[in-house]
Amino acid sequence: MRGRQNLQHSNQSHRQDGRSSTKIKSFMNAYQTLPDAVGQANAFYSDVLLSLIFCKFVTVTVLLFVFFSPVTSERRISNIFIGIWTLCNICYLLLIVSSSSDVTQAAEETAPIICKLINEDLDQGLKQQLESFLMQIATQNVVFSARDFFQINRRMLTTMAATVTTNLVILIQFNTQSKNDN
Repeated sequence: MRGRQNLQHSNQSHRQDGRSSTKIKSFMNAYQTLPDAVGQANAFYSDVLLSLIFCKFVTVTVLLFVFFSPVTSERRISNIFIGIWTLCNICYLLLIVSSSSDVTQAAEETAPIICKLINEDLDQGLKQQLESFLMQIATQNVVFSARDFFQINRRMLTTMAATVTTNLVILIQFNTQSKNDN
């Protein structure tokens, strides 16, 4: 009786390991498509992303300069539209960057998950598959870039905001200085 229970448990364990192995192979294949897809997206859209991000950077800088220029009573309505247009451009940038960053972050979260699985009580063959998968993940880079000049991520937004602020201060100083000279 006891041998029959051990045999059933062994068969269930083997079927479960077989399903786990199939799921891990499926997961590995699905993960392999991610770096390929990001690489193709970078190849096709990196020029567009570079020009789009540059144009939005210049647009936001100019719009903020006009917005913070001395306000006359006639320009109050136009300043509302300038403010709205500036917010629309900033939201567009946020949408692009957050989408790119979410994909990169999801890819980066894969390695810790695999490490946790390796430490589980698994079949030796399954552990070897996971270790092989972990090595593949370490060599792949899942990052969107703008023509390889910079990576598109959330840190880019803080750098961009600092640069817009610096340029805005310089433009306002030049504007006030030229008005004082005249």
